Amino acid sequence: MSLRWPAAWLVATFASNALVQVAVTLARPVSTYRLLALHADATAVGAIAVAFALPPMLLAIFLGRWSDRSHPGLMMTVASCLAGGSTLLMARSTSVVEIGFCTALLGIGHLGAVVASQSIVAQGSTVDEGINRFGMLTLSAAVGQMTGPLLGGLLAQADGQHADLASTSLSLTVGGLVGLVAVPAAAITLRARSPVARGERVEPVPARRMVRIRGMPAALLASFAAKGSADLLLAYLPLLGAAVGIGATGVGLLLSLNAAGSFLSRAAMPWLVRRVRPLRLVVVSTAASAVFVALLPLGRDLAVLAGPMALLGFLLALTQTITMVRVVALVPEHSRGSALGLRLAGNRVGQVTVPGLAGLLAGATGIASVFYLLGVVLAGITLAVLRFGRSGQDST
Repeated sequence: MSLRWPAAWLVATFASNALVQVAVTLARPVSTYRLLALHADATAVGAIAVAFALPPMLLAIFLGRWSDRSHPGLMMTVASCLAGGSTLLMARSTSVVEIGFCTALLGIGHLGAVVASQSIVAQGSTVDEGINRFGMLTLSAAVGQMTGPLLGGLLAQADGQHADLASTSLSLTVGGLVGLVAVPAAAITLRARSPVARGERVEPVPARRMVRIRGMPAALLASFAAKGSADLLLAYLPLLGAAVGIGATGVGLLLSLNAAGSFLSRAAMPWLVRRVRPLRLVVVSTAASAVFVALLPLGRDLAVLAGPMALLGFLLALTQTITMVRVVALVPEHSRGSALGLRLAGNRVGQVTVPGLAGLLAGATGIASVFYLLGVVLAGITLAVLRFGRSGQDST
């Protein structure tokens, strides 16, 4: 049997997705260190986290429908430019407002890249092909998510001292250049199959109808919890590290271990879903995440935090991947981009509300309360998803 190499557009999708993830996951924690160098407090960190999520939340459904009506490869190219360019701009920022503006652009670029890459795979694949290809797409994202924080931490603390404006500028400049390297690869994705490329013009299913599809509410709710949690870890782990004496390199290592857990989760997902019902996997992973995230403030050194961070990466990624495959399977091919946009809009609601509340709470009661709050939120979401399943109203 001859070996079939993946199509060039598919490899380019994986490559551009990984490079954008490097830029984003480098910029998020390094921007927190830049804020600390500017003497900003935990409330400002929460506001910046909201800036990353709020504009994309408002644009997510629009971008999903755009990817259904035009070729998603075009969006991938524009989004890669935006992610790389905003990270380079952040390297020159000297105020909280400037960092917030750059972070908002970064969030839009990140969302565009996620919607586009998922739409390229969804529109260019059959249902059977989609399971493996989505697995490979999420693996490519995990590679970027492992690389970004570690690279950012090493560069931000290159002199062995605390991260400052000069070292964070270096780190962000490198991250921005990596993001721009994604642009040529993204342009190749224009060769992918899509309904638009085939000359089809079918109107996507409206969002208000999609949320009433059996199985959709539970998938959206679980995805909301998982993504909001992962984003909060990126924004607030540097503050927890500073509180317990772990530097930028150590925090970067912890975030890379978290991404390594995500990588293993996505690699193991096909094996797991053949043996355990997806709803049960989502409920167990979300409940376990609630426990581990609440334990994080109790850790006082790198070795103690390493295990929980890796396990959180595994558990949260499992939920994210299952819900991504689920929402695509629930809608017709010509509405897959819109369904992914709806899911990402829900994710961004979590990324706005959870870090925003966490920032207010941290400013009043300390950084540990952020992680306790997240544990409570995850526990509540677990009960809600379980209730959907048991009532027979939904299944994931």
